[in-house]
Amino acid sequence: MLGTQQTEMIDITNEPLSSFIANNYRTVEIIAYMKSLCDDTKTYNRMRLMLLGSEQTGKTSLLQAFKRENYISNNNNMHQLQRKKSTTIRNFPIVDISEWIYEKTPRTSLGPITFRTWDFGGQHEFQSIYQYFFTRRTLYLICWKMNEYDMNEHIFDTIHNILINIQTVAPGSSVILVGTHHDQIVKLKNYRQLSENFQSIIYQRFIDTSQSEKLGYPKVLESIEISNKTGYNVKQLCTLIYDVAGQLLAPSAKDQGIFQQRIPAKYIYLEETLEEYRINKKTSILNDKEYQELIKEISQKNSSVQFRDWVELQQATKWLHENGIIIHFEDTLLSNYYFLDPQYLAELLAQLIASEQTNGLARHGLMKIKELPMAFEDKNVSNNHSISILLPLLHKFDLAITWDNQHLIFPSLLPVQLSLDTMVTEI
Repeated sequence: MLGTQQTEMIDITNEPLSSFIANNYRTVEIIAYMKSLCDDTKTYNRMRLMLLGSEQTGKTSLLQAFKRENYISNNNNMHQLQRKKSTTIRNFPIVDISEWIYEKTPRTSLGPITFRTWDFGGQHEFQSIYQYFFTRRTLYLICWKMNEYDMNEHIFDTIHNILINIQTVAPGSSVILVGTHHDQIVKLKNYRQLSENFQSIIYQRFIDTSQSEKLGYPKVLESIEISNKTGYNVKQLCTLIYDVAGQLLAPSAKDQGIFQQRIPAKYIYLEETLEEYRINKKTSILNDKEYQELIKEISQKNSSVQFRDWVELQQATKWLHENGIIIHFEDTLLSNYYFLDPQYLAELLAQLIASEQTNGLARHGLMKIKELPMAFEDKNVSNNHSISILLPLLHKFDLAITWDNQHLIFPSLLPVQLSLDTMVTEI
């Protein structure tokens, strides 16, 4: 005889099941997610906004220009473009992470959107690092300088490379191209012709759908010219970003907007709690055991953050990673570590390839593996497991390769010409 246990009905009309199936999630993961929907759910009007492009293209100035525009007012306006302080020592400012809250006028039913902005510095030596932070729940702005009109091929080659990297890691993502320094070319007699030529080339190479699919590009939706100095088109860009974000579909969904998804409320509570923990404890990395103990402690203090099993917790962790809250790689050698501060991870990698210590230790691009912890001083990485973290990171981010099990080769530090005799001498 069957029992009389009640069956709880779940409304799945606004749930991203299609994206789970399309992304080859395991059955156990889908079941764990569906179970989480038995609890409280919320909409999530937040997403990541990444600013990419070469150095000195006005990305940081653009964020400051956003701040001057008509974002939502509250009692703490300075929070609009500030994130709680990172624990990272800013020796290598590879990326700045902040928040920008915007609501266009007249107001819509969508309400304000919180954009978690990632402003990448654009330094050439760090380009290989950026792509490992790309995810599909991100809107990308690629900035380029209009006043470098005599370097067209270089500009468009840079855009091409960035688009290829985005499509490789986060296929189907949405991109807006932003031409900066409009104020410096508007003074030229042939300004209109230059602008028309730029936009014609951009449309043909990057926006026309038939060509973009053949070339393996993500969805380049719009191209706009702006000036951070005069404010030309800045408000229009803010509105464009807001409108594009509001129309984005959930990954692999046919008709469901990204902000229409119902997210398990415990995921959002976990995000807030981990952020507070990072700030208060000044901790940027946790290993698997520490992470589980922390979650257990959080669950005991907050009944809203209760996970049925390890699989459900891993689903929440994946969601945090997709939204750029924490970084957790599923690689065998890195899956044991959870980076609570993405900015810290980015600067750790930058320090490993650009610091004076690394350059001094990696003579002719060659370093002894046992000397790796000496390349930096960081209280977040203890001597007990520093190599176990750093070595897999260097391999994953293609920053170094292991040679003869005792040495690392840093390709970016190799001299132009290096004989085998020189390398043997260094060993």
